[in-house]
Amino acid sequence: MRPKFRHAFAVIAFLILSSSLFAQSEFVPGYIYTIQKDTLAGWIKYQDNVTLAQGCDFRQTPTGQSDHFGLNELTGFQLDKENRHFNKRKVEYLRSKREVFLEKVVSGALELYYWQDYNIGEVLYMSVKGDSMLIPFPYNQYEGYVGNDYVRRREIITSTNHRDTLLKYMPDRPDLFQDITQIKKPKLANMIPLFAKYNNVEPIAVNHVAVETVKKTFSMYITPGITNADFEVISSTGIDYYGGATLSFDFPGAYDQLVVFAGLYKRLYNGNPVFRDYNYQYKIPIGLEYRFSGRLLRPFVILGSDGLINRNSIRFILAPGAGLNLKILNNLSLSFRYNYDLDMNMSTDQVKLVNFKFKKLGKSETLGLQFKF
Repeated sequence: MRPKFRHAFAVIAFLILSSSLFAQSEFVPGYIYTIQKDTLAGWIKYQDNVTLAQGCDFRQTPTGQSDHFGLNELTGFQLDKENRHFNKRKVEYLRSKREVFLEKVVSGALELYYWQDYNIGEVLYMSVKGDSMLIPFPYNQYEGYVGNDYVRRREIITSTNHRDTLLKYMPDRPDLFQDITQIKKPKLANMIPLFAKYNNVEPIAVNHVAVETVKKTFSMYITPGITNADFEVISSTGIDYYGGATLSFDFPGAYDQLVVFAGLYKRLYNGNPVFRDYNYQYKIPIGLEYRFSGRLLRPFVILGSDGLINRNSIRFILAPGAGLNLKILNNLSLSFRYNYDLDMNMSTDQVKLVNFKFKKLGKSETLGLQFKF
């Protein structure tokens, strides 16, 4: 085996091992409660609060295969680390009702529940112990004018309905009235201490993990692999092969199926010296992917472009296509993509209308291992 290929295989093996160790360290002991009323002990992936509100990744052994369990499979789950409990409940969300996994962050006579959403942030409820009804904390803010007819200024006006709700359900604790009146906006940072005092819970017994905001705003993927270039028009040596990697990012919330990517691939051999100046030594794919939902197989479509570099020039061509990711481990997938390479020419006719003409240049396929971080 050539030294360059030995080095490439060593790097890929190291990345696979690192990915496996990283994936194992994210799982903590816990339990899931299925809709069939079974309790399964195992390991649950420790993820951000937004993700846990929709479900969890569970495996029965520390190094086994993990599966995702969502609202259709579970009634709840528990993470032994810091004793976090999640129960499926129906809540009001953007003027409609939906189910989420609520986390109970303070227990007692008045219990505090919480879940988090990328669009609206923290959502809090309280409940009287033994009563299934969830009581929201109404809050609103808007821009308005304050002052008299002569002097008026524009300010942010906030509602106080959340304070009225707290005073209604805590009339037996006048020592907390001053704390309640100082809460401008209900959030975990000020509600957990208040409910801990009301229920006489020591601060160390309160689940402080839920106070953390979502730190992970995107996911990153690295895909080392091999791609080819069968340029029927611009190449004189047939199919060329390139080795390199692609770096991808996806975004949370409503746009989590969109992925931005960019890569760099180098030609693996020089070929005939006669054509060396004309062969493209580097490929730079850039573009956007839309990934469809799927547990093991996840297809996607591509709107992209390839930059082609040789010793004399650089050119960009259109490279729309499609692909498929096959899940191997929790953070490792086999990725295949097919691109249809097009050249675009722009011209102006006699009436100054812009015309676009597309010319087929060839096709390319890419195969690689995708690591998620």
